[in-house]
Amino acid sequence: MDFFSFLRATPRKRHQSGLAPKEVEKYLENLCIDMEDDPLSFWQTNSVQYPVLSKLAIKYLTITSSSASVVRLFSLAGKMDSAQTDAV
Repeated sequence: MDFFSFLRATPRKRHQSGLAPKEVEKYLENLCIDMEDDPLSFWQTNSVQYPVLSKLAIKYLTITSSSASVVRLFSLAGKMDSAQTDAV
């Protein structure tokens, strides 16, 4: 079974050359990097070998995480709890 058969079945392809599936196959054949290694450095170093994958990796690995929405939620819940306690 061809892992990328679903890509050929789609009516519109973003990469007409089929470069992305070949890159993924080549990437999966290689060994994993060590846990201590920096994944961004890996993708920067291998951007010539994996041009499509490196763009995706850099795009998604550089998303900054934030707990601000969670902090706001707990703050609001605390205010609601305080308001209920004060009302009783």
